[in-house]
Amino acid sequence: MATAAADSTAGLTANRIEALLSARLFVEPQLVGDRLYFVSNLSGHLSLYSMDAGGGVPEPLLPPQMALQNPELVGGHLFHVLPRLGRIVFMLDSNGDENYVPYLVPLEGGFPEPLAAETFRGSRSHLTDVDDATETAYFAVESREESLITAIRVDLAAGDVETLFQSPYGAFVSAWTPDHSRVIHVDGYTMGDVVLYESDGHGGRRMLYGTPIEERDPGTEPELTGFRSSHGTASGKGVLLTTTLFDDTGSFGYLDLEQPGVVEPVAISGVVHEGVGELEAIQHLEGDRFALVYNIDGCSWVYDARRPHRRCDPGAGRAGRSGRRCPARPSLREGKRALRRLVLHGDDAHSALRSRSGRHFETRKTDERARARTCTAAALIRRGRLLRVPRRP
Repeated sequence: MATAAADSTAGLTANRIEALLSARLFVEPQLVGDRLYFVSNLSGHLSLYSMDAGGGVPEPLLPPQMALQNPELVGGHLFHVLPRLGRIVFMLDSNGDENYVPYLVPLEGGFPEPLAAETFRGSRSHLTDVDDATETAYFAVESREESLITAIRVDLAAGDVETLFQSPYGAFVSAWTPDHSRVIHVDGYTMGDVVLYESDGHGGRRMLYGTPIEERDPGTEPELTGFRSSHGTASGKGVLLTTTLFDDTGSFGYLDLEQPGVVEPVAISGVVHEGVGELEAIQHLEGDRFALVYNIDGCSWVYDARRPHRRCDPGAGRAGRSGRRCPARPSLREGKRALRRLVLHGDDAHSALRSRSGRHFETRKTDERARARTCTAAALIRRGRLLRVPRRP
């Protein structure tokens, strides 16, 4: 009897593992109008699908013989929907060789066409970001013949291609001004050793923070800036970024483009999480709204941050001029003089970024995070992207 029970338990465990491993994936969703676009392995390999946001049957958008890469491994965005152009730009390799090149396919699906084929042929490319307002895409193009990465800008509407800068250490586009007249790049040498600079459009650059490795004196210790994600401000005057200059666990900073070498700290108040961890990223959602991502004790906490209502005092929990009480919300406070120039909406000195009152979110990390707490699945849709933000039970 004991042997039979043990065999039954072992078989049940094996079946559960098999069921888990065979579960279908639905990843990288983007919401555009009333349509949801996503990547799934419904056909046995990863491909692009769409369906009505209210529910329905997923519709394949690519020919069945085409397979996409895992979005976590492709480096950059796997695809991006361009509703005004009626197209989707996505990255595709050749039979799994991981040499990605960009393609375009209609929103309703069809046979893909290469984007600027001559520019990307014979290279390994990554879609680093897309500006929906101007339909401008930025790519990092790795040479397969030498150690060199080229930052390329593509006007997706006109098809015009422009080379911005080349570097063996990255030249990754991290931010730009709203009119794209100024583009900010990063080069990374080792963990935390990152420099920030602006390309001039003629093969030159203007350093904004840090010393390039080619100009460093032998034996000098580099300043570990830890620059990660960043976003150009609405005024076009500066960059909001994450850095380890002020805290090893990460904090926010503001760089005025007219004051190279100076990063002002940005105070963060009102967060509700507890524990040990780090600030991972800031992601622009829409307008003056951002997603702030923390990794705390193995779980990711995501705050929907925004500027508070003008009639509401930025101090959490205090009564505003309207007499109603302001909710206690996590915020980015513009306490520094330089940060008042971080224009999100107008020049209000009290402007700040706030998250929704009483809302905090977690998501389980990988199995390597042994201390990760059990988190239940939920979702939050922002800026046409579906952020997988599990809610704490």
